[in-house]
Amino acid sequence: MSIEMTDMQEDAFLPADIGKQREEAAEIRFLKEHYRYFGTAALLYGIFYAVCMYQNPAGITFPFVVAASFGLCILGLRYMGRSIKRSTWPYVLLAVLLGTGVCLTASEVLRTFHKAGAFLLLLLFMTEQIYGNENWSIEDYAGHFFWKGIHILGGCYYPFAHYKAYREEHRKKVNPGRKYIYMGVGIAVPVSLLVLLLLARADEIFSHLFGTLLRNILVPTRFLGAFLMAVAAFVFMYSFFAVNIVKKEKNRQTVKRAEPVTAIIVTGALTGIYLLFCVIQVMYLFAGGIFRLPEGMTYSEYARQGFFELLFVSLLNLAIVTLCVEHVRENKILKVCLTVVSGCTYILICSSAYRMVLYIRQYHLTFLRMLVLWFLGVLTIWLTGAIVSIYHNKINYFKFAVAVGAVGYLGFALARPDAWIARYNISHMEELSYGDIAYMTQALSDDAAPEIAGISKSQWKVQDWEYISQELASYHDRIYLQYRDLPVRKWNLGKELAKKAVGEQQTGGYE
Repeated sequence: MSIEMTDMQEDAFLPADIGKQREEAAEIRFLKEHYRYFGTAALLYGIFYAVCMYQNPAGITFPFVVAASFGLCILGLRYMGRSIKRSTWPYVLLAVLLGTGVCLTASEVLRTFHKAGAFLLLLLFMTEQIYGNENWSIEDYAGHFFWKGIHILGGCYYPFAHYKAYREEHRKKVNPGRKYIYMGVGIAVPVSLLVLLLLARADEIFSHLFGTLLRNILVPTRFLGAFLMAVAAFVFMYSFFAVNIVKKEKNRQTVKRAEPVTAIIVTGALTGIYLLFCVIQVMYLFAGGIFRLPEGMTYSEYARQGFFELLFVSLLNLAIVTLCVEHVRENKILKVCLTVVSGCTYILICSSAYRMVLYIRQYHLTFLRMLVLWFLGVLTIWLTGAIVSIYHNKINYFKFAVAVGAVGYLGFALARPDAWIARYNISHMEELSYGDIAYMTQALSDDAAPEIAGISKSQWKVQDWEYISQELASYHDRIYLQYRDLPVRKWNLGKELAKKAVGEQQTGGYE
């Protein structure tokens, strides 16, 4: 079975303007005509999503949800006669790996990044299926994803509107007797429940036998929540697929690239400034010896004085290079200027990292500081790709950036950064205070529990050990009680390791 795809405006997703009827996309008509297949698939997906995810944001079921999301899109595309492009399978692999990472960490922040990354890869997967390997710019992708998101929300009426259209189309083929059956069931259920309620209130024995059952049926908090989640997943996934299978006609005209003179003047001026700054960095800071500060300046003052400014300038340079490569006509002088700007940006990144390391040596690690160091590493690779694109403009820089970001983030997340932070801080502390313990037990996720569990009074000079021991005991008790009876559906490696670590610290046990 196949359908001839046509290029339609994305306006087809929005309700028609008053007094103006828009032509309906052929793909949308196909969904309506085959609603039994697509609606059933989306409904099964919604039920599966609720079974996996209801009251379970961090369990082992999430990678199966990611696989089911891609599976539904793949089955739908094949039903419409489309073959799956080989170049998109890496997106599936990366998304499943990100989904697997959800059940490997107890960090809510990391899990949020995992889920956002998996959704972005699903969106990129569908985009490439419909549009192919078009050499879009970063702005094209950003605009495309933004409008797709708006249209997905605006298309939430699709599953209901398409069901109505499907029923009207097939009304003559449906057995007329079913109408009366549905009416009978619709009347019998509420009337029966009302009678049961009244009888339960009238007779104590009847109430005892059926009261609990009736309460569970009539006030199904748990089942109602799961039902609403299933409906939301059904609606969202149907809308997501419907929006993404329609190809927007870009009407791209050959855009004349800008003349390089303006870009040369801008990058030339920046080159002079950066060269002067980088010479000062190398001769004054680095030549003075690593981890030494200018006289009269504290670690805090030095690190805070320039770190965020240097990071912003590095990002600005990356944006300038990519914009010039994509929108300015090639020129040898411009290429030299962009290369010098990129080279100076490496030094700016090194200076940013240097300042952050100084700050960490003095004030220890936090999640944000570790995340910044990781981002500087990713930024370095992005910059290298930008330099390559100066001389080889055929590279799809957006896909390169996504691949580097996804792989780099996987490495960062699987390293369990909270555990690294606790291990580093514990090993570099000369004196242990209540504030140090409070940060590790309250600000870090439970991934840090195996490191925190090994803290003992004999390791440091300790202030306020009585308060520290109380905080540690409360921390151990919370983790042990919270994670000791996790069902298989909610299994999480980070939580399991935390429970095992603190369980070894328990002396009296728990009943």
